[in-house]
Amino acid sequence: MMALTFSDFSCYAISQHDQVHGQLGLPVFMGCFAFISLAVTSSTQIIFGYAISNPITLLSKINNNSFTMIFFIPAITLVIVTTNIPANIVAPANFFVSLNPKLFTFRKAALFISVLSIGFQPWKIFGSTDSFLYTWLISYSAIMGPLANIVLTDYYLVNRMNKVEKRKRVERVKKKKENILRAGIKLQKITNPKTLKKIAKSKQKKLLKVVPDNILDKNPNKKKNNA
Repeated sequence: MMALTFSDFSCYAISQHDQVHGQLGLPVFMGCFAFISLAVTSSTQIIFGYAISNPITLLSKINNNSFTMIFFIPAITLVIVTTNIPANIVAPANFFVSLNPKLFTFRKAALFISVLSIGFQPWKIFGSTDSFLYTWLISYSAIMGPLANIVLTDYYLVNRMNKVEKRKRVERVKKKKENILRAGIKLQKITNPKTLKKIAKSKQKKLLKVVPDNILDKNPNKKKNNA
């Protein structure tokens, strides 16, 4: 989940260089955690005869000493509070802040999401492997997959094409200005509506051009005609 929500943290980076360096360690540590989880779960298959993926259940099997449980339960709780909750609560909190900035601050949105998440009854989702894989992950991917495709298509195709077209238009206008200035064309600014009507009806109407005022300012041969 951290890999999916990391953009909610990297969006606050000052530059592309900073956000890239901030993610360099993410694949390494996530790979290490995944390896340790698989190694420990596979070991329980050999030791106890069946796989134990729940760390609390594994602790109860390893040692029934109450001191061990008292020490490890707060440690696991601290890991959940400091890692899983921040990693999964930033994205929905940002969503509510963007939805209504006047009503929600990040702190209010995070508290609201924390209370709202109880209604999803996560203890039932994690109650068994089947419910986690087939009920939660498949439903989650079925909803988030199309949304991710829409976001990627909008970013890489729609917005990028719009930016390219905008850049081309700016370059065409800039090139047109440069060509006008290099050609040394004499520009005459006409502000009198009657004069414009006369020229529009005459054979010289092809000479009428609409150009920005800054071109007239840069043209040394400009003339003003207020006739």
